Amino acid sequence: MHSIIVLLASAAAAAWDVTVEERVPPMVSQSDGTSEFFLNCNPAFLKLPDGSPALIVRTQNCSYTDQNKCKSGDWGTLTPSQLVLVKATSNNNTFQYADESRIVFGPANVGPAAAYGTEDPRIIKRQKDGVYFLTFTAAIRPGVKTSYFATTLNPSDPSGWTIQGEIPGAPGGAALLIRDDSVNTTNYIFATDDGLAGALRIGTSSNLYNWTMTDDILIQGRPGMWDAGGVAAGPSPVRLTTGDYLFLYPTDNGKELPITGRCALGWVILDKTDPTTVLARSDSPLMVATTPYEKEGWTANVIFTTGINVLDEKNNEFMIYYGAADKVVAGARIKVHVP
Repeated sequence: MHSIIVLLASAAAAAWDVTVEERVPPMVSQSDGTSEFFLNCNPAFLKLPDGSPALIVRTQNCSYTDQNKCKSGDWGTLTPSQLVLVKATSNNNTFQYADESRIVFGPANVGPAAAYGTEDPRIIKRQKDGVYFLTFTAAIRPGVKTSYFATTLNPSDPSGWTIQGEIPGAPGGAALLIRDDSVNTTNYIFATDDGLAGALRIGTSSNLYNWTMTDDILIQGRPGMWDAGGVAAGPSPVRLTTGDYLFLYPTDNGKELPITGRCALGWVILDKTDPTTVLARSDSPLMVATTPYEKEGWTANVIFTTGINVLDEKNNEFMIYYGAADKVVAGARIKVHVP
């Protein structure tokens, strides 16, 4: 049985809050002419070596010429997923047209373990040497996945990636927290221990290449609450003005629920000194599917966030990017209210 090492400061929890300031409509979508791909979802956000913003988007096509033959939710009717990089064109809401020429990572990078595709990217850059660390899930067939991580100095170069290895016990993806640019040399990985959502296991590393996974749990579903169905890793935690970290987590109930739908979004605040300590956690979802593009698509009522961009670090404002209904990439501007 897993041990839980979270210390929840209940007095502080009431003082923290995260709010959605603005929803941003789809920015990568076949239906609005910004992508040639049938499905566009679960994007990672990054800044390229020249500082320009970009997204790495999970994409898939219908395996039939007639797209109407691809039945909603039947993943077996789709081609293997590949990762496409699109650069921002004018602001944080508009990006290059997504097509095959922009594929930067896929099954060819991994081999047979990713026969059905590379999914759900999360990416972070180590500032001291410019190395990007990409975590992703490799699907050997629909629903059967293993997490891996890869590195590169140039995410735009499909040939520049190096597969560093498997992330054990993390079939649902993982997020890295890099801290080796500070006096504290312990880095963390928060890994989803189920193919959809379950608990987030904690791993540690001093160099980001060799990981020790533990049975300790950062967070998991809470019985009787909105996230009881289990949690998954969101994008890498981001620093706040207090020095603490905002860490977003999607849920995946595996089925429709009355309040949260299939996938909703929550948050935790992690302690600046010990990021395995949770200072606060959302009592209710930060976001649930409410707009037509979130409620209707490949999988109804899905918000699954794997990308975040710092908009205003002095005021703790961020842009998040998410897969809406497993069909399009949308966004939201959020703000963290600190004690």
